[in-house]
Amino acid sequence: MKTGILTIFACLLLLSFSTACFRKNVQTLEVQVPAMHTEACAALIKNAFAMPEGAMEGILQVETDVASKKVYVTYDSRKIAIKNIEYTICHLGFEANGQLPRPEEKNSLPEACR
Repeated sequence: MKTGILTIFACLLLLSFSTACFRKNVQTLEVQVPAMHTEACAALIKNAFAMPEGAMEGILQVETDVASKKVYVTYDSRKIAIKNIEYTICHLGFEANGQLPRPEEKNSLPEACR
């Protein structure tokens, strides 16, 4: 009887640990983008996180606020790192949280977004 109860307890304990591995670690990153002056600039950033088959791996939501020049990215930190998010924005030509883009990337932006 004791062995049966211990076996059930051990199985439940293992099951609780295994389901913890599949949980998302959802975070929201606030990214300061000083050159995001217009909705067209914001659309460039939103589109950068979209792929033909759907959202970029680990990105759950992207919101922009042109007035405050901020981008809010909700992501699963088990699938994507903050640096990857900032790099994606910098690769477009925008400064992101102090990370500077390369000059050729910045020059490729529309005039209103520089």
